[in-house]
Amino acid sequence: MEITEDLDVSMTIPHSTTEDNATFTVRATNDYGVTECSAEVTVQYQAPAFVEPLKDTPVIVNETATLTCRVSGVPEPEAKWLVSGLEVPSGEKYRSEHHEDTYTLSINNVSMDDTEMEYTVKAVNPVGEATSSARLLPQGVLVFLCHLTQPSYPWCSLYRRKSCLLIVTDVWLPVPCLSS
Repeated sequence: MEITEDLDVSMTIPHSTTEDNATFTVRATNDYGVTECSAEVTVQYQAPAFVEPLKDTPVIVNETATLTCRVSGVPEPEAKWLVSGLEVPSGEKYRSEHHEDTYTLSINNVSMDDTEMEYTVKAVNPVGEATSSARLLPQGVLVFLCHLTQPSYPWCSLYRRKSCLLIVTDVWLPVPCLSS
């Protein structure tokens, strides 16, 4: 129990459980009399639940991918990140962050192998657990180098024997096969 200079009284019950549900009374006594104040305390729990679950996320190989979710629960859940069922190792490849109810996993330098994995966040508190999973969707950049002998379209400003570079960005899985 703690009493401030203003005579405010507070009590903290660390690691409270439902066994701490009770009516608590503070009684102050001095030469002028006795006064008391009571408060009923009810400890309530809420199992973890995803307010915003993980979503499959487009990513470009060799870039950083970020998976984000929001979880509620009382007491605040602890989260574990898993990659294909195994706990995410700490290091340069993975970075997990937690701010309020938002949990984030960053995957650095994404490879094609990373896009074949399932990423799961497991939120746990004393009343239960919840999981959410997602995958990385590889996004590719296809580059075509061509040599034009004549304009392909009326609005084309390329003239005879000019080279061009055509870049097409699209989401694809699996990797497409190109033939000429």
